Amino acid sequence: MSEIKGALVTLRPITKDNIEKAHEKFQQPDFWNAIQWPSPPPLDRFSYRILKTKEICMWEMVPEFTRKVAGYVGYRAQAGVPFLFILFFDKFEVSIASEALSPVIHHYFNETWVQYTDFHRDFPLGIYLDRKIAKQMHQFLIENGFEPLSFVSELDNEKMIGYELRPQTYEAYYGEDDFTDDDFSEDEELNFDY
Repeated sequence: MSEIKGALVTLRPITKDNIEKAHEKFQQPDFWNAIQWPSPPPLDRFSYRILKTKEICMWEMVPEFTRKVAGYVGYRAQAGVPFLFILFFDKFEVSIASEALSPVIHHYFNETWVQYTDFHRDFPLGIYLDRKIAKQMHQFLIENGFEPLSFVSELDNEKMIGYELRPQTYEAYYGEDDFTDDDFSEDEELNFDY
């Protein structure tokens, strides 16, 4: 994994140089719950899942206006449905979150999904958000092919909501034979009436 530089945020991959700092943060319940760990992860298992097996791919988010780590973004690919996570140390920033999630979605499909067997290739990429945050992120998620889920058995559906991006939808949005972002100007409106 490499560093990803955007207009608003730089994503720095978790490596052996910053794994201990990340591990400290993931001792907090909000953090280890976000990666669906049943308890605070020990450093050896945390490192193994990130550095060795790549079950968890994670980056530090460094906004350009502060140049300090503001949180983490990434995904966990496991036996079940793979999912994105985004965690801020302080206030949730929609613009930072949107810019940080875009390259992570592409990384998942271009680096991890392509290695799956046929069985796993049908699994969608999920994201599970607090409903208050989901209201702020809804437009971004819909514009990037995610569909809201009416119910997710693993969630407290009163407080949380899930979205999923199916591989076929990703291919339709970003595949080589379909349109790319370059095909549209920012001022041009998309018409989905067929």
